[in-house]
Amino acid sequence: MSDGTKDFLTVANPGECIMSLNGSVTAIKFEVTPYEKKLVFT
Repeated sequence: MSDGTKDFLTVANPGECIMSLNGSVTAIKFEVTPYEKKLVFT
């Protein structure tokens, strides 16, 4: 894991993550819709 990826993960907010696929790393932010908030518990 690169230093930049490690740095991102240490400051990531809830819903933020990384995905590694085919040698490419991308930052992703998941946003829950109001409808989903009724169904999802964390």
